Amino acid sequence: MGGLRARLGVMTDSHWPGTRGARIAWSPGGTTALLAGGLAAAVIIAAFCVPRAAMTFYGVLGCVALVRYAQLGGAWRDLLRPDPIATPVFLVGLWALVSATWSPAPLVSLEAGAIFCGNILLTWLIARWLALEPAAHAEALRRGILIGAAIGLGLVLFEMLSEQAIRRFLLNAIPVLRPEQMHYLDMKGDTITRIRFHQLNRHAAVAVLLAWPVLLMTAVWVKAAWRGWLIAGFATVLGAVTFLSWHESSKLALLASCAVFALTWLNARIAFPLVVAGWIVMTVAVLPVAIVAFESRLYEASWIQETGRARLILWGTTAQRVLDAPILGIGAGAGRVLDDQVKDRATELPGQPFALRTGAHQHNIYLQTWYELGALGVLLLTAAGLALLTALRRQTGVLQSYLYAAFTAGAVMAGVSYGLWQAWFQATFGLMAVITMMAMAEQRTGANRDP
Repeated sequence: MGGLRARLGVMTDSHWPGTRGARIAWSPGGTTALLAGGLAAAVIIAAFCVPRAAMTFYGVLGCVALVRYAQLGGAWRDLLRPDPIATPVFLVGLWALVSATWSPAPLVSLEAGAIFCGNILLTWLIARWLALEPAAHAEALRRGILIGAAIGLGLVLFEMLSEQAIRRFLLNAIPVLRPEQMHYLDMKGDTITRIRFHQLNRHAAVAVLLAWPVLLMTAVWVKAAWRGWLIAGFATVLGAVTFLSWHESSKLALLASCAVFALTWLNARIAFPLVVAGWIVMTVAVLPVAIVAFESRLYEASWIQETGRARLILWGTTAQRVLDAPILGIGAGAGRVLDDQVKDRATELPGQPFALRTGAHQHNIYLQTWYELGALGVLLLTAAGLALLTALRRQTGVLQSYLYAAFTAGAVMAGVSYGLWQAWFQATFGLMAVITMMAMAEQRTGANRDP
């Protein structure tokens, strides 16, 4: 029984490769720790395996955080205290709410801003809760995150190699789970025989976004005897998932973040100004770059794959529309509404994969910010990123390489993939922040002392 309990993380000095000997007694407190670890694992697995529902699971975690914060005697006024990192990001959401006053779709803008602000508040609440948890519970949460990441990533790889066998089985066995839009499903009668492979693109994106926070936690928490093996194993499976996928954005984000990780490892002083410059270029210079690329007809280049040419058209068209409301933008989320009104009569370019449209979103949050929130929104977003980078620069040692890599992965993914107001995308960034903060807290306490 002792061996079983040790494997579960109960009893004394658990031999899980990362524990520091915190005692998780078989008691109500120990049960709470086990439940906390199980919850963390479940949320992370869900994020990997059901990305579209990430905001739902993140909201559940937020509800747990609210209850636990009250149980642990957290001061409610502390939740209102401004934070140098969270506050600038929150201001972007507030500006989105303000944009409803001139938006052609005010309710859409209010919804977009409210979800964005809600995600920031959830992240802040979860961070404040985790700071109050006893050491044994915090350790159980870290263990749950790592176990959840390992299982989640493994399941994504299995789905890629098995033609999504698990998902096909569930959708066939439980028809109520089937989506309303079934155009990406191949059917034989009432049986799903194949799910299009590109449906795993979001899974690859989540894997890349959560990878660096998970690797950071492994680096600062797991004992040296196991650390290298776990990092190598996770990185190998991550590489397989990323490059087996059809998601070029994930591949680009992973390669860019690996380059920044290596550069920071070699010379953090050089890496910092380069990452800052890259951030400013992505947020500010994206507008003129998109216009120049479009006017030079780069979308006609045969060496660029079809999805890339489509996005060049999308970005060029959007950049030109930015000039209609360059300071305030058209309003958060209003781009989708305006595009719906004109997409059926949009001008087609001969031989090109996309019409002259702005699309439901721009697959680039920086250009989307220019279009919907204007130059003032871009200023707020740029300032938020710089505030975060300034905070990351204060970290030392092993932290900086992982933190700059995580920032780069997120920044690149945001620049070439999904939309700013997609709730699941925001929730994934929230999970990135939560896992990173837990790892940084562990490093600050000096908890990872190898035997």
